[in-house]
Amino acid sequence: MKVVMRSVVGSLSFLSLFVFSAKAQTLQGPNVNPSNLAVLIEWEKFTGRKADIIGDNFSAHTWDVLRDATSFRQEGTLGAVAEQLRRWQSAFDEDGVLHFGEGDKPYLGRPKGRLFDYELELAIPMFPNYLTDESGNEVEASQVPDRWQMGRVDNRHHSEAKRAFRALAAALVHSGMTRARIRLAWEFTGDWFPWTIDPQAGSTRGTAEQFKECWKFIYLTMEEVNPHFEWVWCATVGFDHFDPELAFPHYPGEEFFDRGDNTDKLLVDYISVDVYDADGECYFRDEYSEKEESRLRPGYWNTRDQEREAAFQHFRAKVFEGKGNLAQEGESKTYGLRYFKTLADKHKLPLAVSEWGPWANYVPKTGANAPVFLRSAAFGGDDNPEFIDGLFKWNQENEVAYSVLFEFYNGGEGDTVDHTLLPGYWNSSRENRPRVSLYPSGSSFSQITDQIHPRAAKAYLRNLNEK
Repeated sequence: MKVVMRSVVGSLSFLSLFVFSAKAQTLQGPNVNPSNLAVLIEWEKFTGRKADIIGDNFSAHTWDVLRDATSFRQEGTLGAVAEQLRRWQSAFDEDGVLHFGEGDKPYLGRPKGRLFDYELELAIPMFPNYLTDESGNEVEASQVPDRWQMGRVDNRHHSEAKRAFRALAAALVHSGMTRARIRLAWEFTGDWFPWTIDPQAGSTRGTAEQFKECWKFIYLTMEEVNPHFEWVWCATVGFDHFDPELAFPHYPGEEFFDRGDNTDKLLVDYISVDVYDADGECYFRDEYSEKEESRLRPGYWNTRDQEREAAFQHFRAKVFEGKGNLAQEGESKTYGLRYFKTLADKHKLPLAVSEWGPWANYVPKTGANAPVFLRSAAFGGDDNPEFIDGLFKWNQENEVAYSVLFEFYNGGEGDTVDHTLLPGYWNSSRENRPRVSLYPSGSSFSQITDQIHPRAAKAYLRNLNEK
């Protein structure tokens, strides 16, 4: 098995990784969440190059959705995961016909590569969205405390969970994703998924130890089916409430013990983070941030070059170079990129950025004369080329393995968060997107209505072409 082999050759492979890492470029590509492969095609049209890596996020309403993943080759109604896998297949077939989630509209296009030409990173849930409680009622998984014991044979969720993850592993193999990178329980440091960790007692959220036990169970279950997956431990930068390293999974046991460095086997191949240009929304707000928010909120702050550059330097010190410091006052209270780079180096693992992108929080136009206006928090976000330039530079300086642009727009009623760079809005909610510019009428960018982040997109292309 792969895990045994790693114990024997781990030191050599890690040494080789670091000898050659200086020559390797950061892999680039888009996230096609949720399996809208048109994003991949439009990304390749926009950039003029084949993507190196593609990301996708899987979600499951119940255990059955994961268990039925192997039905992706069947006709008729499928569960969400099986439907996603079927879309993956159609994206790379001879016709290149894709189908969107809204009305199943056909889209004609062809990726530049075949499936095996791309690295794949797949975000996999630790729990489905809903589980049965002790009374047999279907409730949100976050309200079911005993889910954290699913790795135990005597736990009532154990059998279903084991069948579900074995089936998922088999479906990924049958889909041609044998060597996919599994981003299990992504963004566990946030507070929006049922695998959220809370160090405080008395919560249905899990502890760091419970998280590691569930990771171990899923890892071993899926590795029994396919030992060639790679595993991505993914935190989110911001929303800090505990030291993420407490949830870093090892496997204590004789067969996994690495006698090369006298440590337990790591059940991780990559340490990764999700990071967005969202100062004030996601990251620790100090007195300076609050003052700048009050001063800059009335205008479109990043049309002013000097203020934009100064804001990014503050953002960089906090979010890019944040080392993490919850216990006492320090240079940063955010577990930033620097913290995770240090953690990756400590474990001799590569660092990756699994999601990143702009952050435009705005209220869409709802009436004939109603304005579209930004709801920026503090400063940062919106059409900010400094953030794009900064992350490319940081990735290069710190030998980041890959960086996946989260090309996504969550349309709908009320506030909208927009992470997109591509023109034309190639996402599942593109039909509902307001066709207006968010720039003031006097700006040279005010006439651009098919792209909300034109300057950030220009910076993205420039950085790609410099590689």
